[in-house]
Amino acid sequence: MKRIKDTNDEYHSHKSISASGLKTIYKKSVYHHLNSMFKMTDAMNFGSAVHSALLEDSNDIAVLPEFNARTKEGKKIKQDFFDNHKGKIIIKQEEQEAIEKIKKNFNGHSLAKSLVQRLTETEVSYYGTIDKVPVRVRPDGIKDNDYIIDIKTTSDASPRFFKSQVYNFAYHLQACFYSEALGYDPAKFRFITIENKYPYTVEVFAMSEDMIEYGRDAWRIAFNSWKEYLETNNVGSFYWEQFNKDGSLIL
Repeated sequence: MKRIKDTNDEYHSHKSISASGLKTIYKKSVYHHLNSMFKMTDAMNFGSAVHSALLEDSNDIAVLPEFNARTKEGKKIKQDFFDNHKGKIIIKQEEQEAIEKIKKNFNGHSLAKSLVQRLTETEVSYYGTIDKVPVRVRPDGIKDNDYIIDIKTTSDASPRFFKSQVYNFAYHLQACFYSEALGYDPAKFRFITIENKYPYTVEVFAMSEDMIEYGRDAWRIAFNSWKEYLETNNVGSFYWEQFNKDGSLIL
């Protein structure tokens, strides 16, 4: 795998398949991946700000000043601020206050803090091939020859809820794909979860043996569907375990 320190935009615009693409294929189909459109939501923007605050010391964050959005003057203040902070993660004042509370909780969680402090690189992209198929990965952080971390903002960092999120959003697929693409043990992969609302709890999770097995199966199923598309130009159908002889899906 070739290591490149590029931007998020450069990474996401690359034509190779990523964990995000594999998750879409696994949960839906190749067709959905080919027709997916990226749209930044407020929750995603806040998650990016949390990443920056914990991994890059907030250098990429800009906090909007107070203004009245209903007035002409207020609208100009907002537009000028965006124009002068291109490339920055722009957040509201109340989001900045939330991030300060998150940082306090994070620094009070000895394991989470230690995992991040020992990282040897953050937000670095890797490009290569698997079975002659171009792939790319961009882990949040790596401790060289040891472990990979992924920071997830969530509405609930309790074990029961986050476990359901892992399967609902195919985080296990992402973790196993990253680990195997880069030659790391998925048992050492760690999710650092942070609640995006009060009280902003921080927790660290590893994957069980069963979850790792499911994650490996998931990324391989999605990857093989993508590989088949590249070889045949056949987008296929939804991934499903049971079909009738006529091709219909059995529920």
